[in-house]
Amino acid sequence: MSEASEKLRQSGLGKAFFVGFLLLSMILFLALGFLQMDRLQWKEQLIASANDRLNAERVQLPAQTEWAELNPDAFDFQKVRLSGQFLECCEARVFISLPKKRDRYSGPGYWIVTPFQVADGGVVFVNRGFAPQEQVLPKAEYASAPKGTIEVEGYMRRPERVGSATLEPDL
Repeated sequence: MSEASEKLRQSGLGKAFFVGFLLLSMILFLALGFLQMDRLQWKEQLIASANDRLNAERVQLPAQTEWAELNPDAFDFQKVRLSGQFLECCEARVFISLPKKRDRYSGPGYWIVTPFQVADGGVVFVNRGFAPQEQVLPKAEYASAPKGTIEVEGYMRRPERVGSATLEPDL
């Protein structure tokens, strides 16, 4: 043992640092535990709210004039019905990798998202489902959305949170 470490051990300073480190660690772990309990409570409320909406009656999509006042927390997972037609101009394929077996699909693929012109006015985006990467055809060969006026039933979802990797909107 070096002379400096021997002096530190004899002075009790090393023990004080060690005890201080243990106290700081304990405070940190307690704070993280309380944070996790808060998250658990929030998550349970979110699941209960989503289950209530999933079991509720289907409603007509609110008029476009009401969209600006909609509270995202109040309509997330709300069952809705709307009529109109798909717009083929702007279909988007959102790449995702499903981590585990989900229905009959897992692994890399695309959510097929198509704009839908609502008969009462306004445009919403409809997620038409998942297509595995190996089954996705080039745009020209891809089976297009149904044509003409149709009725769609689905769930309203809140807008996705913008992250640091999110691109600016290209309207």
